[in-house]
Amino acid sequence: MSKEQLTSWRREMRRVRNRESAAASRRKVRDRIEELEEEVAVWKKRYQEVTARLGKAEDEKKKKKVGKSEEGGDGKGDEVQV
Repeated sequence: MSKEQLTSWRREMRRVRNRESAAASRRKVRDRIEELEEEVAVWKKRYQEVTARLGKAEDEKKKKKVGKSEEGGDGKGDEVQV
């Protein structure tokens, strides 16, 4: 193998390694994106669950407040004075 052929072969091998490395890098980025998208889905689900619980708690609080006001006051001064 002549010097020129050897240089050409080395250059081609470097291109092949570079191409493989770039493909591996793109694959790694795609995998990370998928991983992050799955994590986002988990967090969205948790957020929906928490907001639903919060809404339910607020509704219950409003019902209790309405119930107390219908009983005749805010719960203060219910003691009988003599």
